[in-house]
Formats: sequence, C-alpha cells, structure tokens
Amino acid sequence: MHFETSITLKEVFRNQHRPGFPEPFHKVVFKVESDGIDSLEIGLWVHPSYLDNELIKVGRSFLAGHLADMTTVASESAYTPSEVDALWQTVKPV
Repeated sequence: MHFETSITLKEVFRNQHRPGFPEPFHKVVFKVESDGIDSLEIGLWVHPSYLDNELIKVGRSFLAGHLADMTTVASESAYTPSEVDALWQTVKPV
C-alpha cells in the first residue's frame, strides 16, 4: 500500500552547536506527513559555508540521500507490491 506523502520545510536553526564539531552549523528541519502514519521530523546539519540562498536546497539534497538510504534498508526482506496484494487477499476482512 502507498500513502500520499508531503515533505515541507518546518524550520531553519542558524548557527547551532553541532555535537563533535567546534564550529556552528545550520540545522534544517523538514516535516514528513503521510496519510496512514504519524508525521515525523528530520533534521539535517548544513555547513555554514553554503550560501544562505542555497541552504534549503542543500538541506533537501541531503534529505533525498537519507530517504534513499532508508528506502534501501526498509526494502530488505520486504514483500513486493504484488506479493502484498496477494497476501491481502488472504487476510482482508470480510
């Protein structure tokens, strides 16, 4: 099953302390909302050397990579969509 999902910019925190780094970073926070699941927030650190007008675009680029990694991990040992549909036919409520 697939649910409609939206990803929106929630907030940008500038010049924040990032653990393990001596210099401040910007933290770009995205909100992920999807029908059928609780919303979640994903915060990404962006180095301040990126231009201010590119900050959100860089954050989205990092987010895309993280989501691709999550998709790869989540799909390990998962059913294919057709297998899920076949399974649903055997367990769906009457």
